Amino acid sequence: PGSIFSFPPCPPPPTPGPNIHETIERIAAMSAANFGVLLRCKVIVVGDAGVGKSAIVQMFHSKGSHYPRQYNMTTGCDFVMKEMKVPESDYTVELHIYDCAGQSVFKELTSQYWKNSNIVIFVYDVTKPESFESLGEWLDLVRKKCPEKVLPGV
Repeated sequence: PGSIFSFPPCPPPPTPGPNIHETIERIAAMSAANFGVLLRCKVIVVGDAGVGKSAIVQMFHSKGSHYPRQYNMTTGCDFVMKEMKVPESDYTVELHIYDCAGQSVFKELTSQYWKNSNIVIFVYDVTKPESFESLGEWLDLVRKKCPEKVLPGV
């Protein structure tokens, strides 16, 4: 309590995807003894459709070994989990990453997953200036759906 490393617990992932059973088995097999202190952090990734959100998430999740050659538009939210050891400590951070669809028809649907998020990543395509210009709308939507969030810029 009071530590800068304390994060609220994440809600369960959205509807199960093809790898959710493997993820659940891995989570169940983990024990606090293996990690020392296990912290959870909910990350949401938002931006226009087709800007590369899913590619970024998949590359990060696979440590750069998997780049999606076949592109399927995300519908709703995709969920991945990645554990990261904090160097020179006994802390492990479990990142719960929600890759949210960018089409306007899904904005209201995906925003239900944003509650209690710790990190928001706004993605745009440098070759599409309109995707950068629409980040203001994404920021406004996140602020509207998560009014308790303070969103410092990085």
